[in-house]
Amino acid sequence: MCKVYDRRVSLALIPFYMERLEYLKEEIRTQEASDKNTTKDLTFLRNMQTNIQRDLDFERNELRESAQKIYDKWLEIKDLRTNNKGIKYTQTKLKVHQGEDGQDILFNIINDPSFGELAGEVLSHKQRI
Repeated sequence: MCKVYDRRVSLALIPFYMERLEYLKEEIRTQEASDKNTTKDLTFLRNMQTNIQRDLDFERNELRESAQKIYDKWLEIKDLRTNNKGIKYTQTKLKVHQGEDGQDILFNIINDPSFGELAGEVLSHKQRI
């Protein structure tokens, strides 16, 4: 799931759509200010703007849902380990970072260097999950 999410983010569709929208907004302003503007051109540009805004919203929602699925799956795994085996620690940790704008989400799966040490004792290989 993380690979699919990363692949989708690497397409960079959100920045592309945002830049495209800014360009269209500027083009619409220019057309409205121009003496030679035609309603046909303005209609076309506004339709394009609406379509790109819809695509941008769709992409944001898809990434948000995908990120939520990853996080929910991680919590499910964590709960299963805790409830079934009574083990609260795993050798990997999921770090979730969210950008200032609330849109960018980054997942890092890292190995915990302190795994295996619990209350100063080293867990045996059989106790690791």
